[in-house]
Amino acid sequence: CELQRIARDFPDTEFLALDAFYAYERGNHILGSAKQSPNIVWDIGGMVSYVTPDLWVSVNDSRTISFSGVASYPLAPGAEVKKPALLEKIEKSKMSDGDKQNILSKNIRRIFRLPAEGSVMPRP
Repeated sequence: CELQRIARDFPDTEFLALDAFYAYERGNHILGSAKQSPNIVWDIGGMVSYVTPDLWVSVNDSRTISFSGVASYPLAPGAEVKKPALLEKIEKSKMSDGDKQNILSKNIRRIFRLPAEGSVMPRP
């Protein structure tokens, strides 16, 4: 994938890849090739993901995926808002709490250089 080539050219820069797992073949390709570009965090949130978080962590590392729930929630007016199935799957997973924290918040905080959860951002 082009992003992986660019990421290898800039190993000190972290990248966030969105919508990478909506196709079965693409998801499996990325699952198998992600170790070549460990500076990419792959977003697994969305309506469909053919690669489960447990599988990803067993093959790669929890520091290289993130969950975004925007596409996982209904957007239509009046639609019932339920917890996304993927979020529930992560919460109930046998992964360590540290892996879950990486996927649900720490990786994105690291990329965007946000303070750790619960800390206060310094004022300019």
